[in-house]
Amino acid sequence: RGIRSLCRTCGATIAKLDVDGAPRVDDAAIATVAKFCKNLARLGVDSCARVTDLGLVAVATSCVFLERLRAAGCGGDRHPITSKTAEAIGRNCPRATTLDLSRSEVGRSGLLAIAAGCTLLETLKVNKCEYVDDVAVDAILAGCPKLKALHLATC
Repeated sequence: RGIRSLCRTCGATIAKLDVDGAPRVDDAAIATVAKFCKNLARLGVDSCARVTDLGLVAVATSCVFLERLRAAGCGGDRHPITSKTAEAIGRNCPRATTLDLSRSEVGRSGLLAIAAGCTLLETLKVNKCEYVDDVAVDAILAGCPKLKALHLATC
């Protein structure tokens, strides 16, 4: 309830929101962020087990100024985020410079979309993402010329 109230009241001016590990933050709260925080540049939702593709796709679609997203471990073990989130980021967030999608089910199609749409990307973390393959990595390397750090541990 707090995050929804904050976004409705101050959403137009919020550029950075960090709710890492918040057990009550869910897709409905993140959808409210997407609806009211159109100027959001940075979002941290690491380890928010109740935030899934549904909420993150809404953010990627509505918050087109997004530069940094930390979403490692979102959805927990039961509903980890997938390439749907990465595809939405690739289609809608051309300003993205830092993405952490570790501990997810993001795979080839998601990373191909990021490679095509996020040419300003400098840091990509996809640690513990078992669906990342060589084709996806090659696409990131070719499509993201500003890339400085690529984290692929346990892929």
